Amino acid sequence: MQKKLLLTLCFCWIFGLAQAQDEDIRALSWDDVAKEGMNIGDFVPEGWTLEEQATGDLNKDGRIDAALQLVEDLTAEDENGAPTTRYRALVIIFRKKNGNGFELITVGNYVLQCTTCGGMLTSVKTEIKNGVVVVDQLMGSREATNLTQRFRWEALFKRMMLIGEDRVDYDRANGDSKKVSKNLLTGNQVTETSKGGKKPTIVRKKIPKNMIPMDEINIYEGE
Repeated sequence: MQKKLLLTLCFCWIFGLAQAQDEDIRALSWDDVAKEGMNIGDFVPEGWTLEEQATGDLNKDGRIDAALQLVEDLTAEDENGAPTTRYRALVIIFRKKNGNGFELITVGNYVLQCTTCGGMLTSVKTEIKNGVVVVDQLMGSREATNLTQRFRWEALFKRMMLIGEDRVDYDRANGDSKKVSKNLLTGNQVTETSKGGKKPTIVRKKIPKNMIPMDEINIYEGE
């Protein structure tokens, strides 16, 4: 079975994801999202809210498409002031060819970490850059992980595909770090390892050119 996410995780993130695994993950279903609509808000189903959105031309047709970062529409804190667990989803919509509204392309229901899954440094940001959806996630505390994944529309497969990722594991106290960059289009991987913030050692190797569909990415699975 193809591995969905190749990560070496800090303890805080493992703990947060383990909590998510122990409870029922409230994933957004494809069936819950409108298949077409006139406005972006039409693709935000009941029980969810739009946390962030990015716009840009994803399928090279000259029209503006959108990536919608959704989060469960729940209170951010419980009665004791503790943060509540709210799950996220990533919805991709394309402007219709006639320019009249949008159509649903895919739902990445396990791409984004939940609001309490990343420890003290939890953050999630979605952008569109040069026709590519870029998802940046931070998690951890002293030992932290920054994961950046890039998704591109592949007309041959008619799917949004993971084409590359950068993962940086680092110690905020002593400056140790390890960055692994994978290009799934070229099959190139570059690993940079640094001790105490010193000049890194660099190792390059070839990896399989295995693009992964966005809707098959599961951040809660690990390896």
